[in-house]
Amino acid sequence: IAVRHLRWSLRARSYVAAVAFTNLVTAALGVVLVLHWKPAAEALLWGQTGGNIAGLILACFLTRRELGWTWDSVALKRMLQFSAPLVLSTLGVIATGQLGRLMLARMGSLEAAGVFGVAARLAGILGLLTSGLQLAIGPLIYASHDKPDTPAALAAAMRIFAAVVIIGWMTLVTLAPELIRLFTTPAFAPAAVLIAPLGGAVILASSLVFAPGLEIRHRTGTVALVCLLGGAVNLLLCAILIGPWGATGAGIAALLSGLL
Repeated sequence: IAVRHLRWSLRARSYVAAVAFTNLVTAALGVVLVLHWKPAAEALLWGQTGGNIAGLILACFLTRRELGWTWDSVALKRMLQFSAPLVLSTLGVIATGQLGRLMLARMGSLEAAGVFGVAARLAGILGLLTSGLQLAIGPLIYASHDKPDTPAALAAAMRIFAAVVIIGWMTLVTLAPELIRLFTTPAFAPAAVLIAPLGGAVILASSLVFAPGLEIRHRTGTVALVCLLGGAVNLLLCAILIGPWGATGAGIAALLSGLL
């Protein structure tokens, strides 16, 4: 909560400092624990836990003049009414992102699921291209959504976003075979054809930040319905398309459900 407060109060430098400190401690602690702890997976998890605790302590220090312990039943009720439907929407988002891989493992093969996973990781680069803009645009919209010049500013930001992601998508699709050859084994070469639909799905998911009206009007129940519908459609399309087209069908399902 303290780290997110830094972001939503537009304290960008403090937010970056807290996140960077978290990542630094996570990496350092992870390396130390891996070297001195036989179960490497457990060591990495404990390293991540320690990094998050360190980041939380720093964020609490940075927000010590703004955040404190108190109890407000009225505020709690408002917060729960707003956020409870978002828990369901998160389930829809997770379903949309993970169903393809899970259904490939069940309906296709573990090899196809592995190819899909590699393609999904590579397509995720497009999300990194716009993560800074996404992190910044949300708090700015909430802080100034009622100002008359906000729609024009939001439109300008979306044009920049569109230019970046379209160029990034075209570059990634073009270089995908070489990147897969460089970072994986020949067994994952079929992942190259999945970059186009999965990259498109990542772009569509990232662009939702430019449609904040439902959250501004506190219509989070509608947000939950939209996300759950996307997950249900992805499930249906995967069931239809994976049989004849395998991993390609799962990629198309992710793209079409994201478009919906």
